[in-house]
Amino acid sequence: MVNPSAKISRRAQLPLTFAVKYFLEHYKEAAESMSVEAAIDEYMGEKTKEFERGLISRRHERATGLEMDKLKGYFTTRIVGEISPDEIREYLDKPLGRSKAVPTLKTWNNRRGYLSTFFKYCLSKKYVAENPILEVPKFRVKKARGTADTLYRFSKGLPPNLFSNNRGVNPLATAFVATGFTPGLICQKEQSFLEAA
Repeated sequence: MVNPSAKISRRAQLPLTFAVKYFLEHYKEAAESMSVEAAIDEYMGEKTKEFERGLISRRHERATGLEMDKLKGYFTTRIVGEISPDEIREYLDKPLGRSKAVPTLKTWNNRRGYLSTFFKYCLSKKYVAENPILEVPKFRVKKARGTADTLYRFSKGLPPNLFSNNRGVNPLATAFVATGFTPGLICQKEQSFLEAA
């Protein structure tokens, strides 16, 4: 039987040149020298393939392309692996197009999402050592809720406070949910509701 400590001592006796040789053979620099422009061109080629396979919509491909064009213009001569989270925050805070207004938090989150996907792709290709987007905040945005057009048409002739009261609660919608009605069912049954009223 071999003594485990004997194995460790043999490994410890390997020359330093072995370790250097092993490191040189197996080390691959993460952010070699891929420019932002070249990485984006390659990434958009992949997105085009995804669109052709039906994995993403034309709208998504175009929106990704627009964001990547902006990124390419902002970081023109840079190496992908050198972009820091602070620079990405600064990029996301810049006004879009001709507007001088700072983008909304919803726009920030959408743009951050496109960049996140891009940097995940770069990470998988070893163009970056780590994903800088992970240090860029994602904001919580309160979602706007609307009333379905069907409810609006149905409400004509009904008391004005039926759809909302002074506390912002929608009693009619609450009643529908409590009884199991869904917007789809309401659309299907709209005529019978109107006839019964």
